[in-house]
Amino acid sequence: MLVYAWGAALEARSQHPKTALTGVFLSRTAQGFGPLLFYLALDLKGESWLAGVSGFFGSASHAFLLALAITQVGALISLALVARRQKQVVTELLDQLKTLSRWGFGSRVVEAVLRDTHPSGESG
Repeated sequence: MLVYAWGAALEARSQHPKTALTGVFLSRTAQGFGPLLFYLALDLKGESWLAGVSGFFGSASHAFLLALAITQVGALISLALVARRQKQVVTELLDQLKTLSRWGFGSRVVEAVLRDTHPSGESG
């Protein structure tokens, strides 16, 4: 939980992109592996940690759970990165609208810009 909270705090620092990306990776990794680690801790109660972990993942079902957790972490990170990019695109569009409205163009011009602008910034 501490790793997740630390990652979420870093992720909130959008003015520092590298720090925010580090936060995305930390928080989503903790989010994806957290349930597996709790299950592992409960299963190893009273056993040696090092010997218990190798035995735990020796089971086919537990190895499958590990593979699922790794896949989940990848999906969570990907979704977070897509959401960050979408937020950036929306912010850029809002900035364009503010600029156009300051210039005093009518609604037809604004609609044409929104219709013809692609996320990459190229017009079609």
